[in-house]
Amino acid sequence: MNEGSEALTCRLKKLYTAFNQAFQAAEEQDCEIDTQLCSEAIEETRSLCTDPLTNKPETLALLSYMLLKTSKIPAILGVIGKKRELKYQDRSLWDKALIEEGLEHLNKSAEGNTVSVYHLKAAVSACHSLAKDSKSTDWKHIVSLYDRYLSFNNSVEIALERAEVISSYKGARAEIKAIEEIIGNYTLNSKHHLYEKLGNLHSRLHEYKDALKYFEIASRQAQSKTDKSKFKKKIQYCKMRLDYKKKYTLELSF
Repeated sequence: MNEGSEALTCRLKKLYTAFNQAFQAAEEQDCEIDTQLCSEAIEETRSLCTDPLTNKPETLALLSYMLLKTSKIPAILGVIGKKRELKYQDRSLWDKALIEEGLEHLNKSAEGNTVSVYHLKAAVSACHSLAKDSKSTDWKHIVSLYDRYLSFNNSVEIALERAEVISSYKGARAEIKAIEEIIGNYTLNSKHHLYEKLGNLHSRLHEYKDALKYFEIASRQAQSKTDKSKFKKKIQYCKMRLDYKKKYTLELSF
């Protein structure tokens, strides 16, 4: 198999997308993960690692990421909702053999000079895999991994992932600051999903006046009827909470 670097890049991207779709579909539809799709993507990536022409650092890093992420599936199967989130998973169910193999491939991927998004993903997954629980996770190191990647690939997707990590590390208010920086620093066709995030975070902090402001901005920018309907409900909820707070304050003043 003789593939140029551009062809390999395209192939790895397709494998990465197909693999992640199995998890994304399960999350969006609250159904089981398509383990067969994961296995197929892993085996194809594994085959690329056996060919000297495609056994590149980014290929090894992608395989590492896939193995480390797949190792968590036993703790996800049979559970729904928030129980699927990393911090709620029973880590004793994680597949230790896959973790060991994933870490081995991650070490091999570091032998070259190439640093790809797959290296970042695998390194972050490794941090989670090595932690005994969410509290002991090296969140500071994970943020530093995102900072390093942003230094040469300043994409909004990576910046958003970094903001979510910061929330786990420093809390919701720090994530608000990170998202506000993204809104100010990146040119996007639509920022309604970012304003929705800000609204959700302020709502979580019971700051309904600020949450209302951001949900109204998101609603004005949204294009689809589904999004507008969703934001309408969130706006109504914030107004209800503000009216309740106002009424409660008046009652206490007497």
